[in-house]
Amino acid sequence: MVKGPNHHVGLGVLGLGLAGRLVLESLHDNPLVTVVAGSDPREEARHKLTADYGARAYVSLSALCDDPEIDAVWVATPTALHRQHAEQVLSKGLAAVVEKPLAATVGDAQALVDLAARTETPLIAGGVRSLDPAFRHAREIIDSGRLGAVRAIQAHAVTDWMVRPREPAELAPERGGGLILNQAPHQIDTIRLLADGAPVRRVYARTGEWSPLRAGVGYYSAQLDFGDVSATLTYDGYGFWSAGELMPWASRERLQQTRAATGRYRKLLTADRGTDDRPHRDRLRLGTATPDSWPAGASGGHRRAEDWLPTDAGVVIVNCERGVLRQSARGLFVYDENGDLEEENVPPGDANTEAAAQLHAALVRGRPPRHDGQWGRDTLAAVVALASSGRTGHIVELDTPTHRAPAAEDTGEES
Repeated sequence: MVKGPNHHVGLGVLGLGLAGRLVLESLHDNPLVTVVAGSDPREEARHKLTADYGARAYVSLSALCDDPEIDAVWVATPTALHRQHAEQVLSKGLAAVVEKPLAATVGDAQALVDLAARTETPLIAGGVRSLDPAFRHAREIIDSGRLGAVRAIQAHAVTDWMVRPREPAELAPERGGGLILNQAPHQIDTIRLLADGAPVRRVYARTGEWSPLRAGVGYYSAQLDFGDVSATLTYDGYGFWSAGELMPWASRERLQQTRAATGRYRKLLTADRGTDDRPHRDRLRLGTATPDSWPAGASGGHRRAEDWLPTDAGVVIVNCERGVLRQSARGLFVYDENGDLEEENVPPGDANTEAAAQLHAALVRGRPPRHDGQWGRDTLAAVVALASSGRTGHIVELDTPTHRAPAAEDTGEES
């Protein structure tokens, strides 16, 4: 499966909705991978793919997998279809990058992990904020020992996830939807990375659903026990305010754009009474929108020139024995035991470019990806535990030990 040292990975993108569109925007000039083809049932999406990116367009996944220039397929379809589509890709001997969550259930995720092992084919769990450059750099600082061991982590997110246009399946947990299954992976995956992949031993959570406009959980708070590390996370998806307001570098214009976008969404939701937002959701898909229609303040915008503002993972604070790490406008704030504060910038990039780098290292150098299928399966197990605890009010013990991620030097990641 390992390619030559100068091989440029040929990538196919399955699903040209919002996630697929963001993958294309992130990787269109990537030095390691080239999007050579894509697949979507919508004619307008296929036309846009060919016209704007010069890639071949197919109606079916089977045709995409048969393209001789394809080395890997990025699965950006609805969660309920992840197992079916990733199995087809892996069975063809092609590597797969699967958007979060890896699958709709832990059993489905385990089936993908087992298939990847049998076929000796790379499987990468993508689409999560733990792949963002700032968190990768935080992990490097932790590994250096400068601040001592990690002891506690907090992650606090505020978004308008419950207000944005949604299709019915996106809100139905039984169909792979809902805020917890779609958003908790960002926070839990990030916390697991910063905790060095230590096993999540137990989870206690409380959830809230109080919107008269849209049913379903829109808020959660949780405690995760890693043994030597404890983590606290909260997520408010109702969008009445923005966590960007806490950042002193946030411009008034950006904050106003965020509030205006959320206000428009809330008016649409009030008018539709949450029945089906498909027409509004379609405006964000490839072929039916321009980049300008992606609203300021919504999550998922990659490679922006503006200073960082909190999105899906939220404001993340890492408490170490001899200091603290937290995000800054362009990277990280590092507080040490001498009372010094240093801001360390991180190189440009996003979650998709990092997943592409891990894919390239796996295919070209045979290096195991940090965010492999087992990693994605273990994150999903913790997410499911959070949902169960929130539903029952009980502490959930995780019986299956999670695996530690390979160190950066073992994955081929650039340091």
